[in-house]
Amino acid sequence: MSDRVLIVGAVFLTVLLLLLGLALWTLREEARHRRRLRARIKALTVNEVELETVSLLRQTTLNGLAPWEQRVELLEPLAPLRKLLEQAGLRLPGYRLLLLMLVLGIVAGFIAWRLLLSPAAAPAAALLMAALPILVLLIRKQKRLQQVEQELPEVLSVLGRSLRAGLPLTQALQLVTEEMDGVVAQELGIVYTDLNYGGEMRPALNNLLERLPSPTVSALVTAIMIQRETGGNLAAVVPQLEQLSRQRFRFQRQLKTLTASNRTSAWIVGLMPFGLAAMLEVMSPGSMRLMFDDPLGRQLLYTALGLEVLGALMLWRMVKIDI
Repeated sequence: MSDRVLIVGAVFLTVLLLLLGLALWTLREEARHRRRLRARIKALTVNEVELETVSLLRQTTLNGLAPWEQRVELLEPLAPLRKLLEQAGLRLPGYRLLLLMLVLGIVAGFIAWRLLLSPAAAPAAALLMAALPILVLLIRKQKRLQQVEQELPEVLSVLGRSLRAGLPLTQALQLVTEEMDGVVAQELGIVYTDLNYGGEMRPALNNLLERLPSPTVSALVTAIMIQRETGGNLAAVVPQLEQLSRQRFRFQRQLKTLTASNRTSAWIVGLMPFGLAAMLEVMSPGSMRLMFDDPLGRQLLYTALGLEVLGALMLWRMVKIDI
């Protein structure tokens, strides 16, 4: 390797590290305040001495499984997968998702090893394909949370009118469940059913917050718990949450509109290398094959792919705004 390549690589790594350090320094203060706020909300909504309870929704899923499947499903390492499935709105056991990831990873690794004849390509392909279901669930979770933010103002409006009319909280939840459709009404219906079957208010609300990790839902749960434990006028708090939810949703729509051109440019720049590689292969068949056959070419391709992923993650983290 020539000295010129080493110098260019050192300069590139230096600039990359400087940009990464600048991004981390900029986001550090914001992340610190966000962690402090989440810790305060968690302290209000979660009782640390309380034992973990199985929600009615999770119990219904377990009842449809065989006894050995229930024992496997309740294993602690599968808890993050179960939580992600509930947040994505899927009633699928976590162990089946894990089996799907393993099968996809093994098949992709075998195909990559047979086609590319590269020992390094098989683990990379297996890892990417195994992570594909998680990526799909994260996208589905994000879309579901966006739908929740869109539905929350109307749900809070009906809930607030019911409370001002003198109905207790359980009957207000029942009215919302019967009169409205959508994700939020369905989740509040699960809370009402859980309470109707003799469940406690705190575990039911904590399970709701676990399935819908929304700031507005967190504020609603906090207000309900404060009203039940220390007293307060919940009927006056809910309209304020409704107004806050409408303003928050309106700001999100405006922010999405203002950043539409930048997000489109990011997609074009990110997909441009793959498009150029495809055009080069069409115009000169076999040219990309030389890159895969040569060891240095494979290293360059893997490095470029890794930098593409790193750049995409950095841009996503920098433009992500929590409100």
